[in-house]
Amino acid sequence: MAVYPIRAFLAFMYGISFELGGIVGLGISLYCVYLIYHAAIEALKGRETSVKIAAIVLVVFALIGFYGGKEVYKTLEDNSDMFQEEQVD
Repeated sequence: MAVYPIRAFLAFMYGISFELGGIVGLGISLYCVYLIYHAAIEALKGRETSVKIAAIVLVVFALIGFYGGKEVYKTLEDNSDMFQEEQVD
């Protein structure tokens, strides 16, 4: 929850470039996984093997979200001309 203000502050990067915003968002997500990993190991005294598995799953979810967002952006960008032509007619 403490990272949400940072993510919101850096959300203007999406306005500059979708790829740049996606990379910044992915970086923030990976940093969150790093914080969760260390909190679970140090503060909660969790088993390292369980925490590693959970961290890997969270990283995979972050990467799926990043690449999925990129693909949706490319698809919408490629098909936006078709939608604009339909609105004009």
